Amino acid sequence: MNDDDLLRDLLTNHLPDPPSTPAPTGLRRRAARRATAAVVATTVGVFAAIAVSTVALAARGDEPPAPADPFAQLKLELWHGGFVTSDDRMIIIEFESVCDGARDVRVDERPDSVRIALVGFPAVDVSLPSLLITEHCTAQVMLAEPLAGRVVIDAAGGVPRTLVRQSRELFPTYPLSITTHDMNAFDGPPDNGLIWQHHIQWDKRYLRIAQYEKDSAGGRVADPAVREVPVRGHLGTVYVDATNSADPSKAHRIQLGWTEGDQRIVVGIEESGVGDAEAMLAELLKVADGLR
Repeated sequence: MNDDDLLRDLLTNHLPDPPSTPAPTGLRRRAARRATAAVVATTVGVFAAIAVSTVALAARGDEPPAPADPFAQLKLELWHGGFVTSDDRMIIIEFESVCDGARDVRVDERPDSVRIALVGFPAVDVSLPSLLITEHCTAQVMLAEPLAGRVVIDAAGGVPRTLVRQSRELFPTYPLSITTHDMNAFDGPPDNGLIWQHHIQWDKRYLRIAQYEKDSAGGRVADPAVREVPVRGHLGTVYVDATNSADPSKAHRIQLGWTEGDQRIVVGIEESGVGDAEAMLAELLKVADGLR
């Protein structure tokens, strides 16, 4: 019963009816006092009933239910750490996996936390005469909102994870399904100026993203330069290795290099054989534009 119904019931059923004939003055005063007392008592009773009903509703648990766990039916694996990019919008988690294992990473964003789930890999038939080799892998999660101090939790064990915040390092957002290998592997001499790099296996291709200090030896590309193209608001140079093909429209490896601020950035795609040069360059431009 809502407030309007309570008031209507009070006025209709609980107030005394007016007398049909006027009573003597003294009797009218006593009757008025009795009617007033009845109204007060009834009103107190009605509001007490409202209070009891309100308490009963709260006790019954009519509050909004807690959010359901979107990972409840999934087999999850642990991940052990990671990074958050300087723009606070992307998290890179680290984990160990068997080679070529299927990987699926999901995120559950809440006002005070971000839960990241590494979905388990398909079962491996241990009866097969094969040697399972684990490798260090990373996977990316794009957030709908900036992290903004929210705690990051490994959904597999409910354990908060501490992330390293990056400042100069760039991470690819295209393609989104890639897995990174040997991240931050410093190849070459210590003075080659390498800041950060990714070695990535992607759709039977090999993708490399490297950041060097500007004008350092490591940022120089040995392959022949063929032309210049705009990239990320800068002018980039396209380098092509076509040694495995006599067709100029085909290439084994294409690299794209440009200077951005105090860094020299080089991204490259290498095919297992040869591929369409223009298609490879188009993919490289997407990778470059997706760096953040």
